Amino acid sequence: MRPMNIHTSIPCTLVLLSLVTAHAGTNDATPAPEAGQQGVPSSTARSNGSVLADPGRYDLGDIEPGSEHSREFLLRNLTQAPVRVKAAIPTCRCTTTTDISGNVIPAGGTLPFTAILTAPTTPGVKNAKVQITFDGNARPLVLEIEGDVTMPIKATPPYVGGPKGDQMSGLVTIRSIDRRPFRVLASGGAPPVFPQGDASEQPRDSYTLRWDIARIRDLPRHIWWVVFTDHPDCPVLPLRIRNAATGSRADMERYERHWRFDESLVNAQRIAPGESVTLELVIKHYNPRARGAVQKPSWGVVKSLRSRSTDLDLRLVGSSPSSAEEVRVTFTATPAPGRTGPLEALLELETETGSATCQFLALVGEPASE
Repeated sequence: MRPMNIHTSIPCTLVLLSLVTAHAGTNDATPAPEAGQQGVPSSTARSNGSVLADPGRYDLGDIEPGSEHSREFLLRNLTQAPVRVKAAIPTCRCTTTTDISGNVIPAGGTLPFTAILTAPTTPGVKNAKVQITFDGNARPLVLEIEGDVTMPIKATPPYVGGPKGDQMSGLVTIRSIDRRPFRVLASGGAPPVFPQGDASEQPRDSYTLRWDIARIRDLPRHIWWVVFTDHPDCPVLPLRIRNAATGSRADMERYERHWRFDESLVNAQRIAPGESVTLELVIKHYNPRARGAVQKPSWGVVKSLRSRSTDLDLRLVGSSPSSAEEVRVTFTATPAPGRTGPLEALLELETETGSATCQFLALVGEPASE
């Protein structure tokens, strides 16, 4: 989230929009984008033997947090008989689709639809899938859009920790996309640690940093390794911590309270000393054990919001449901008097069914002079 009048956390969504029911006898495939264009199909069309999807996947390359990307797919019936679409099924919690169930693709005909990827606000590769199912014995088709959500400073890799969650220390390289020199102010809640011989007092456009997960206290609640910089467009760079304690085992209480945060952090970016900013976060209903059934109707009734740090004052402004599945919470955030520099705090939200925490991040200070 960025300091504005109201800051809104944007979830990743993939929306399928049916453009027409079918084009009988249409044999023109979707024109291929020009070579080198960002977001071009990354592989050949995909087919289940009865229906061909052209393309089957898009690679968007680097995309901005919260940005939207619209791409068109075309389903072609390869058989001599009509094929009925049963459903478009999201395969991740961040994916939504319009209802295209019941659309019939005539023999030899086509059905186009558009996919819209709204990137999350946190960095890292996001792969969104939609599984298209059909009546009869036709196998499902899985279509994909993938993008690397990149902030003005890009980290390689965009996380700390190992792929299997068992690596406790290592190196990460960060660089400014615009090649603008900057300084690293903090990393992992402490002064940055550089490899031997890599430290420099002069601002640079890239750094290699050492990280050590053992430095993080209360790891299940702190699932982001945070780098603070003086880059005017990227004061806060969060990197997801890959560890057994930060994966699916984190926040097990969500199964009992029946809600979760839409995004697991609040990134206020930069706040002026003593300034109050108005922010928003979203909580979503969560009950996979009952296939999403609402068994606790008061799950979204917000009782309180507070900061667990004396460095930050949080005040609940209000909450309102934006759908049957999510509630939007508005609050103000004010750094403590005299507090400047990198600020990390735990935000605790309580509803009628339980409470949970997420990380609050901000660099408190005036923008660096040009």
